[in-house]
Amino acid sequence: GVKLPRVSRQQAYAGVHVDRKDLQPGDLVFFKLNGSRIDHVGIYLGQSKFVHAPRKHMPVRTDTLNDSYWRRRFKGGRRVG
Repeated sequence: GVKLPRVSRQQAYAGVHVDRKDLQPGDLVFFKLNGSRIDHVGIYLGQSKFVHAPRKHMPVRTDTLNDSYWRRRFKGGRRVG
């Protein structure tokens, strides 16, 4: 029942900001993968894990925010709803 914009860079302004240390399951996590603006979003699962769709035609998967790749690209969390 939560309405969100379609694209991740607009979703990054929905709800309220959450620091990484305060993330809770269900919070959205945002990343900059290609360039200077947010272009990827996942859903936080707890214990530093999140679920996301890596790219077109790839299955949804779980990754960890502690991985160096994701840690460098993490740009913030938001709590919606």
